[in-house]
Amino acid sequence: MKTTNCIRKAWLNSLILLIASTLTFGSTVEPANAGLWDNIKGRIEAWYADDRSELSDEPTISQTPVEYAGRVDLILKDQIELAFDEDTPGIGSVGWMGFSPEGTLLLVDFIGSQVVEFSRTDGQYIRSLGRSGVGPGEYGRPSCIDIDPQGRLYLLDPGLGYLFRYDRQGRYLDRTHRFAKGSKIVTGRNGEVFLTWAKRTSSGHIMELQRLDPATYEPIYSIPLSTSQQSFTARRMFGYARLAYSPTRNRLYYMGPNDYKVTEIDADTGQLVRQFGYQLERYASIPERYYNLKDVTFEDMSKLDHESSSVVSMVLVQDRYIFVTYHHPSIFDDLTKRTLKWEGVAYDLQIPDLIKAYAFEEPLSSYTDPTDSSKVHFHAFPQGDITHWNDCLYIYHSPLPGREKHSNGTVPAYKPVFRSQ
Repeated sequence: MKTTNCIRKAWLNSLILLIASTLTFGSTVEPANAGLWDNIKGRIEAWYADDRSELSDEPTISQTPVEYAGRVDLILKDQIELAFDEDTPGIGSVGWMGFSPEGTLLLVDFIGSQVVEFSRTDGQYIRSLGRSGVGPGEYGRPSCIDIDPQGRLYLLDPGLGYLFRYDRQGRYLDRTHRFAKGSKIVTGRNGEVFLTWAKRTSSGHIMELQRLDPATYEPIYSIPLSTSQQSFTARRMFGYARLAYSPTRNRLYYMGPNDYKVTEIDADTGQLVRQFGYQLERYASIPERYYNLKDVTFEDMSKLDHESSSVVSMVLVQDRYIFVTYHHPSIFDDLTKRTLKWEGVAYDLQIPDLIKAYAFEEPLSSYTDPTDSSKVHFHAFPQGDITHWNDCLYIYHSPLPGREKHSNGTVPAYKPVFRSQ
């Protein structure tokens, strides 16, 4: 890798000399040419610096040991049925779910291109944000949101490439300049904005973290989270990347689209602090033949679903436990039975120099009809992120059979119970 960098540097130096001789041959450099030269030189040096950070060897990150400590049982505590009537918009497909500071449930519908807010206590509709379009406050395909300590709501739209901002009453404030392939957005305890995105480079794509100034949206720092070896996952699977934030530690936690390790990042400086991870038995990395695949067909992506695992969700609970869930290749073996929909691992961060890991599977394959406790239905595949409120996990499911005309879906709440091995 270092030899490659030396060759690249020598080539770039030769290019600089060639441009310099072209600009200066036979005459004195005029001010306009000097400005042109400075611009070209700056762009070349920036390109080289960008490639150097992208193509350099993997940075050395401290690896915190992980101890398998047992399992997590998810005990059903409550179930919310979301209203659907003439005054409530229908939900096409939930791509993200979370709670506001007041405890209302927020769902991002990336088919309906809107954010829909419901009451956590009775599932009644409160308000909607956005609509399909390309103007201010209109979305292409919204993916996730977050609310900062000042109550401002940020919404990331990879479809159009914008980051939107609203006040807590849903009034549109502004949006950023365009960027490509945004993945996740979280806000810090002082109003900082953190964005992960798939950055295009001369050698492909890398995943990058940016800390943005909320006043100007200009980057305060940018750090690479992958190298060009993972260009395929950054370009084609960037939506699976996950980001969480701990306000007490002021730490970010990141997982790439096909990772089983969590990277901990100092939110102030962008320094990569450490990594940790427990590899589940069913976990499967992307085969190497996909690494440099540029022209990807639908058939390629379909095959990949059968060959590798992908991160579904990552959520920080009680500022102590990180819950991670995965889709695995085995879930596609029989689409009619769906005997295992997903599984996951919970990390306990309480001990600084040792991470305890607890494995879990999908909590239930059937759910009680909220309108009739005697009726039990086998449920459809869970959609969207898992989220939490206080000490419970919440998982969105599409409407129960026969309830499609009256329900926007159900959101069971589960209490995690840790059991040592």
